[in-house]
Amino acid sequence: MRRRTLVRGLLAGVSCLGWPRDAAACGAWRLHDVEEDFVVRHLQGSAGVEIVRTTEKRRYRVRRDLYRLLRRDGGIAVFKPTGKRLFEVVDDELRMYGESVGTLEGTSMVVEGVNYRFTIEDTDDELWARVRLYRDDVVVAQSDKALHVVCGFGVTLPRRLVYHAMWRELVWPEFRAHLIEAGDLPGDLPREGSTD
Repeated sequence: MRRRTLVRGLLAGVSCLGWPRDAAACGAWRLHDVEEDFVVRHLQGSAGVEIVRTTEKRRYRVRRDLYRLLRRDGGIAVFKPTGKRLFEVVDDELRMYGESVGTLEGTSMVVEGVNYRFTIEDTDDELWARVRLYRDDVVVAQSDKALHVVCGFGVTLPRRLVYHAMWRELVWPEFRAHLIEAGDLPGDLPREGSTD
């Protein structure tokens, strides 16, 4: 019985990880925040952060779930532990916990007074796009392999980029401070380069 369960688990793992098309169909891609040097993993209906830092004495690696993405109301982000609405777009208004924090107009947005915009370019493969997120005119996040469609979860690529801008502007500073205070990240260290 245990052997059969183990074999089924291995086969399921290989089927999801073994072929790039299957991974794409499942909705796995990464957005590298080049300014703050962390990676946001988009996997099906959720987003999670991965941060790596190294000191002379220790290598720090942090992986945390950030939020779940739900199809309702045009695609909302909910805080994973509680299910409470974290981010949403209502008409052209950006909201966090139901409170207005900015505006969205096409591919441009203002989050708490900070200007962001994004670009999405098609690639040779119809599944993938090249995306850039700008704060003013500086690229702050990018991916050369972002998925247009993610497993029917109904949260579009543009909406995911809007939510990343909101998260990095409104949540990241406090999130980072909490990780440092907990000893999960070192204080002010040079950032490590990471790749998509």
